[in-house]
Amino acid sequence: MQTRSMVFVASLSCALIVGACGQAVPTRPPGQQLDTVGTLAGMTVGADRAWYNLADGTTWSRPTDQFRILYDLPSTTTLFVAGIDGQGEYVLLIGGQDGLPEDCPYSLRYGGREWGDAIEAQGPLWPKANGFRALNGSSLGVGEEYPGNAGFCLDDQARITSVYVAAPPTDPSTDQPVGSAAAP
Repeated sequence: MQTRSMVFVASLSCALIVGACGQAVPTRPPGQQLDTVGTLAGMTVGADRAWYNLADGTTWSRPTDQFRILYDLPSTTTLFVAGIDGQGEYVLLIGGQDGLPEDCPYSLRYGGREWGDAIEAQGPLWPKANGFRALNGSSLGVGEEYPGNAGFCLDDQARITSVYVAAPPTDPSTDQPVGSAAAP
């Protein structure tokens, strides 16, 4: 009987150790290689080619089979970001969100991972802007994940300026989501 107990304890210990050690350690993605960043003024997407016209007069155009869309949530004002990674060229169309402050014109949503000087979201690693505002009451360690309802405010150079958590306001007079880094 004692031998069975010892075998059970040893098996349980091994299972706990393997379970804890079997979790993948997050790896920081490489820094971005951005080709073009700017405010989207218009776009035309045909069967074989796409044209993205930016407010500064720049036109980014590629055959549609030579890039992929990583993020497509445009709004009235949309940040166009084109870059290159190990899988080729990509595009993100990053719009705003109702209820966020004016200093959050572009909102990258649906969680991410903290890396100290940058945040990984939607694949790329986004550098933090000077004056970055962390989520109120949050102190994530390097490599830790933000909740899935976290969003990131970006400036016009694709740098993260603040973090917010999208939640219905508890006070209808407020115009920021509860938990926003920009909320009073």
